[in-house]
Amino acid sequence: MQILFDGAVPFDHVEQPFDGPIQAPAAVASAVALTPKSIADGSNATVFEVDAAAAHAVAVEISPLNIVIKSEAVLDAPPVDWPPAAGMHFRLEDPVLGRLEMTCENGYIVREYEFSPPTVREVVYPNAWDDGTFDFTQFVGSRAVTLDVVLRPTENVDGTGGQRSEPQMRDALLAYAHPARRPKLTFSEHGDDRVREIDLRAADFSAAVSQPRFNSVSISWVAPRGLIQSSHLKCETQTMSTLAGVREFAVINQGNVNAHWTATIRGEIQMPIFYLNGDTSHALELEFSSQLQDNVTISSLDRTVRVNGVRTGYKFLSDNSEWFTIPPGSHVFNVASSDYTRAGYPFAKWENDGVAPVVTWGGEPPHLPAYDPSVPPPWAWTSEIDPNTGEASTTAITICYRSTWI
Repeated sequence: MQILFDGAVPFDHVEQPFDGPIQAPAAVASAVALTPKSIADGSNATVFEVDAAAAHAVAVEISPLNIVIKSEAVLDAPPVDWPPAAGMHFRLEDPVLGRLEMTCENGYIVREYEFSPPTVREVVYPNAWDDGTFDFTQFVGSRAVTLDVVLRPTENVDGTGGQRSEPQMRDALLAYAHPARRPKLTFSEHGDDRVREIDLRAADFSAAVSQPRFNSVSISWVAPRGLIQSSHLKCETQTMSTLAGVREFAVINQGNVNAHWTATIRGEIQMPIFYLNGDTSHALELEFSSQLQDNVTISSLDRTVRVNGVRTGYKFLSDNSEWFTIPPGSHVFNVASSDYTRAGYPFAKWENDGVAPVVTWGGEPPHLPAYDPSVPPPWAWTSEIDPNTGEASTTAITICYRSTWI
């Protein structure tokens, strides 16, 4: 973590927690104890390095006039329950059926797998009175996914401690082949530490029995979207008590095709604009002003805007809006908004029993102690703190996406 302090600002000016496990004033104390580093651009500031064992960190630049939060992109990571050094590993998961770990220990040995290339959605027009065509093709359709699985009854199938027969194991696997199911296949491959996933719909299966043991099942699914995604949904949230200016979210799509994104806004915002790398010529603009109690969700995949869970169609999209996706590589996701007059400050006072908070709204910030999660009732904040101002935030913006491959 880097913390940048302008020389004109006293160290005790920063007393709110930063994004990560290190919190000020502990972070400030750690920073002061280290040797200052010079600033590359020669500005009037001092840089201190602070160790942060978080998935990502922030750099906070403090000047007499403004404070800017800059994030660092988060790299893909395997699920916390994924086997370490798994190599080739497959997992089927369904909301009703639960998980099926296809491992040697569970008796499901994936002998062969195939991800067929997705179909191409051709958009082609003949070139009248001449050779050739006009080709406007851009997108793919569904693809086939096939697993050839050998069944080997063991003493501990799926961690139950008992042994299931081969027909019972086959039935458990074929439950994921019903066309009404929409299982998710999560997998990693030999020599590759990436854990990826793909959503499926059953298409066909065969289960040939030629001997009492070690028979195989071949299942084919259709992947309607056609694309493979990282199992890691990367999200970053920034909280703020004022929204003048531009917020920057560092994103990195480690795949090889464009990735879709979602944005969630909780609280007040005035006419938000979403774009990449500072290029406002390709931006999504909302002609909407949300209030403290509002929750707005934007999805680039199905091109929807929901306000408090209700689809609004294109009602709040300006005529200049353009939907966009995140290309492979590192980018800056920008969220800008107009300045506005804040309606109030969310905070709460705990009654003497320290159990039930009484939420009140005020026109001025409450004069409460500095934010400290260890401080017990009767006083406590009920919202996250804006690292820029130290006040209770009235808005939180969350950007989420997954690395995506063809």
